[in-house]
Amino acid sequence: MHCFTAVCVVGGWTMTTPYRAALWTFSCEVWRVFRLNTGMAAEFMSKYQQVVQYPACVDGSMWER
Repeated sequence: MHCFTAVCVVGGWTMTTPYRAALWTFSCEVWRVFRLNTGMAAEFMSKYQQVVQYPACVDGSMWER
């Protein structure tokens, strides 16, 4: 009975390997895009705060001094 269970488990693991690999790759890509979007949002908020604190830098006149 234990041999049958082992064969079923090993067979199931082997047969689902491509699906697990695809799900792992998809999950990694979702995480990469999430990090990219989070980084862009953080950069946007940083620039926004800079403009709110120093409105003169919007037209570039502050940087020409």
